[in-house]
Amino acid sequence: MVKRRTVIKYFEAHGFRCEGGTNHDKLVHPDGRRTVIGRHREINNNRFEDMKKQAGLK
Repeated sequence: MVKRRTVIKYFEAHGFRCEGGTNHDKLVHPDGRRTVIGRHREINNNRFEDMKKQAGLK
């Protein structure tokens, strides 16, 4: 499990910005790539890998 804040910092280091939402935060890159993170304290490792793939970082 990965802390939610660690996931956000990872994406911010790659140029994404965090847009708030009601139940999820949207991580958006200036070139249009995006992914969504749920409001949970910890994120499953497999989900984190899927998010990186969805955002084109893997």
